[in-house]
Amino acid sequence: MQENEITNELYQIREAYAKQHNYNLNSMWADLRKKQAQSGRVVVSFPPKRIDPSTVQPITKSKPSENYER
Repeated sequence: MQENEITNELYQIREAYAKQHNYNLNSMWADLRKKQAQSGRVVVSFPPKRIDPSTVQPITKSKPSENYER
């Protein structure tokens, strides 16, 4: 993968944030929710889209390829 200064900076920011919270996902989640509440912005949550079962094609098992080793 090619080096990119923008993505490298984002990786550094992400790493620093995770380190701040001792890599604890619950702590990061709580912090982000707190920041979201303090931002004063309206947060919109949409219900999941329902799929019409009559339009879904069934999943079929495929045969293993001839090169497949067991």
